[in-house]
Amino acid sequence: MISILIAAFEQDIRTLVQNLHQQAIGTDVEFEIIIHDNGSDGQLQKAIAESISRLSHVFFFIRQCAGTRSASRNWMARKARYPYLLFMDGDAMPVHATFIRNYLAHLPGEEVVVGGTAYRSSPPPSSMRLRWVYGVHREQLSAKERTDAAGNAFSSFNFLMPKTAFEKVPFDEKITAYGHEDSLLATQLELAGIPIIHIDNPLYHEGLDESEVFLRKSAEAVSTLCDLAAKGQLGKEIKLLRVYQLLLHWRLDGLIGSVLYALSPVFRWQLQMKSPSLKLFDLWRLGLLWKNCQKKKPRISAGLRI
Repeated sequence: MISILIAAFEQDIRTLVQNLHQQAIGTDVEFEIIIHDNGSDGQLQKAIAESISRLSHVFFFIRQCAGTRSASRNWMARKARYPYLLFMDGDAMPVHATFIRNYLAHLPGEEVVVGGTAYRSSPPPSSMRLRWVYGVHREQLSAKERTDAAGNAFSSFNFLMPKTAFEKVPFDEKITAYGHEDSLLATQLELAGIPIIHIDNPLYHEGLDESEVFLRKSAEAVSTLCDLAAKGQLGKEIKLLRVYQLLLHWRLDGLIGSVLYALSPVFRWQLQMKSPSLKLFDLWRLGLLWKNCQKKKPRISAGLRI
């Protein structure tokens, strides 16, 4: 009945797979677990393959498609045998021992069901503090909070999707850079008339990036966001774009954007400290958005669906 699809990249998913397998076996529901690792750590992949080979209904694949997360998820979904697809990332761990049962309670159904993201309560080392602070305050949201936030709270880190819905709205593989696959998928699901519901069934996000890595990924995500906005594919559902549109409307984008961009080195320095400020993080991203969108300003202004 359910295919559990894990997108991994050089992550040790053995404990995660064993946890999910034990839960799924206890439900007496037909299932399979498909893992796709797009990394190149052959030694780790060999150890994983040997460990999970003893588990029934578990299949481990390595580099079967292009290196993007969207391509990896689409490949697994097409290979899946069962009518419901449970997507998750390889750096996850169930919060509850009833994680699988909590999703099964919503089957059969035509909705996309989003379980949510959680973070450990103990702060990590300072070098990873920014990613943890962002996660705790921006991603660790209750089902009600995510419902109120609409499409902007959708996350492909942990969600269930009917295969019939996936066949209508797969992940967009044209996004080859990092960021906003989630935002675009949520928008496309809405346009296709496929409802999204949120439940309190989170996975811990265990794979925290170093602050420097997270900043680099965030900068890449801003560039991706600018491209999608210029094409009219994303707009009012993204708060950063709403703020930028207001600056364009009041013709303040040049003044404020240039000042924020000039302050980028100062922002980056503070964001790598022990107590990073998410307000400064947002200002840093707004400055980057202004810089990225300079050549696309006419298309951004016309394309944003505000």
